Amino acid sequence: MSVAIGLPLLGGLSPDEHARVLRHARVFTFLRDQPIFRVGEPATAVYFLLDGLVKVMYGNPRGDESTIAIFQSGDTFGELFLGKYRFRVGTA
Repeated sequence: MSVAIGLPLLGGLSPDEHARVLRHARVFTFLRDQPIFRVGEPATAVYFLLDGLVKVMYGNPRGDESTIAIFQSGDTFGELFLGKYRFRVGTA
């Protein structure tokens, strides 16, 4: 699992600490346009994007949508819950 060693969120960890974190990791494959998470859902996981692109969007009740962020291979996303947000603020 050396792929995760280059991820910024894990940058300050020793190899032993990496191994401990990765024991809790699961690998998922998502299809294009398949939601990873939706706005308002409980935020319980951080995502390490190994391959591809992920767009995080926010839509208001009128149906207007705006892009919050676009992530690419090597990026980490979904970590806002580590701060003050306990629920997803966008749909990925």
